[in-house]
Amino acid sequence: MGKWRFDRTTIFFTFIGLLFLSDAAYVLLPDLIQLPNILECFRRLETFTSLKGFTNIFHAIIMSTVVGYGLALCLALLTLRSPTVAQTVLRFLRIGLWLPFLLVFVLPKNYFLLGFAAVILASWYEFLAARLLLKLDKQNARIYVVRQALLQAFFISLLTDLWRNNLILYRFPALQNGMTVGLELLAFILFLLFVVNWFLRFNFNNGAAMRREILTQELNSVNRSYFWRVLLLTIGSLAIWYMLSREPLRFFLTSPEDVLEAGRFLFMSGDIRLDIFFSVLEIFLGLIVCVLLGVLTYKFLCAENFFSRFLHSVLPLTYISMVVVCLLGILILPQAPSWPVPLFHQRVLFIALLTFYPFIQALWGLRDQPFIVRVLLALDDALPLAFIVMALSEVFGATFGIGFMMIVTGATSQAEKGLVGVALALILLIAFSNILRGCARKSFTKRSAGLVPAEV
Repeated sequence: MGKWRFDRTTIFFTFIGLLFLSDAAYVLLPDLIQLPNILECFRRLETFTSLKGFTNIFHAIIMSTVVGYGLALCLALLTLRSPTVAQTVLRFLRIGLWLPFLLVFVLPKNYFLLGFAAVILASWYEFLAARLLLKLDKQNARIYVVRQALLQAFFISLLTDLWRNNLILYRFPALQNGMTVGLELLAFILFLLFVVNWFLRFNFNNGAAMRREILTQELNSVNRSYFWRVLLLTIGSLAIWYMLSREPLRFFLTSPEDVLEAGRFLFMSGDIRLDIFFSVLEIFLGLIVCVLLGVLTYKFLCAENFFSRFLHSVLPLTYISMVVVCLLGILILPQAPSWPVPLFHQRVLFIALLTFYPFIQALWGLRDQPFIVRVLLALDDALPLAFIVMALSEVFGATFGIGFMMIVTGATSQAEKGLVGVALALILLIAFSNILRGCARKSFTKRSAGLVPAEV
């Protein structure tokens, strides 16, 4: 029996557990258990305009993280009983874990369930990756997965708040003191990320090493048989969706048939081709800017000086906080009147900044590989976020695009047309990811593993 360690990680887990129990008791047994809800203490923070609505965000994060992690752990333990099944599910979830983030724009009323789904799928994938690819022990695997679950819960909570309108996140650019409110909000999110990273003993080098190991293992274990298994799993998922959308179950109001019919109509009308063009163009230009920023940052990281050490400390804080930085950009960057597409340059910047962290993390982790391989695999690692941010950025002033179509159809209860946009985004994401990985595989150098530390 392993020795129980009482360190800062244990303290953090205990605190999260107390928050969950307090919140669950407050919600389920308000009359029987007269206990103060710890999360309600955060209401005092809402005296600051910038933190209005953050208590609701904390509620969503704690509930979805604990419940989602628990369910994902059960699913992971079941799938790990069969190595073949585990490897198949791992490959399926590499792209599939991002599905709830796209569905949020089409099914905004189901944000609560989608938040749980996002945490469950991400935790399931990360637990399989931690055990199969990183070879972490149970303690370090738990720390690794909990951090990823918290970040996914935080990220999707910020996205879904666009429709709940509880947080001031998406409204501060319109305020008279918007810059001050935005900077306060940014400082608070940076503080939260620092606390999570410190308590869970995460740093940039360890994160980059783990991404390097995962990408290396995935590229080294390419197997055609797994392609057919993943395809079979995808068809099976669609078949389940079809059955649950038929009588007498009718769990889903929209069936795959409805989506196919809506897709045929949209392609026949021709408008969707313009949406695809503008969205792909935004992603392409955004990733080019991301590569330029990433390569420049990589040069600074290579220099052994104070600024390099500073970057190593600061970079893990740039993942989610870039949402606020992008919104601050609306206040700073003027609209170019000569541009034919409103706010196009700002949407490109959105994509560049929010894909920056996964790109630089993979680029730094793969520094033993040829430059072209590093860039291609780092782009592949940032690609899912590029599609999500594309949809998010098209909330602001867009008149074309896949994301714009998803948002409009979601707001007007035309789910079948919105799901066509989700399907297109997934198809393009899978296609671009396979192209990037296929090109990288030609120049990939197989090196011995060993960059993953014994402790996370």
